[in-house]
Amino acid sequence: MKISTDRLKQIVFEEYLKEEGIISEHLSEDKADDLLAYIRGGKKPDWIDDDREIPDPPEVPATKKRPPADETMPMSRQSEPESIEDKIGALISGMNPEEVAALFQNVFEKIPGVETQDEAPPETLYSPGAEGRPQVGFKLEELKALIRKILSESV
Repeated sequence: MKISTDRLKQIVFEEYLKEEGIISEHLSEDKADDLLAYIRGGKKPDWIDDDREIPDPPEVPATKKRPPADETMPMSRQSEPESIEDKIGALISGMNPEEVAALFQNVFEKIPGVETQDEAPPETLYSPGAEGRPQVGFKLEELKALIRKILSESV
């Protein structure tokens, strides 16, 4: 059996109204249409006699009285920072150093014309001269001195 969505809604609605005692089995289609129109916000049909009593609204508990303004204590105000450094210091107080460094790095990157330096990689045991180890080969200054010595001997 196939039933359209609209027909199913109408059947469910009619059964609900019957259960609630709002309509009887003998309600004509005109009255049903009038009732549906009323429920959807239309004009109330003349044949509906609604003698229900509207209850009084519930009592609302009274609000507590506030003390007069002269009985309250003013909040202490912190003095306004005077310099930009003080203002920035107040903003970042309580942050850990890594967060502060990352924050300032991000700010510097957004400023046009400012170039930031990348940190030098940390020295490892594998870099030449680490922990006092000798370097293999010549340093530039040593090489220049050696070339000068050889040139001076040959002249």
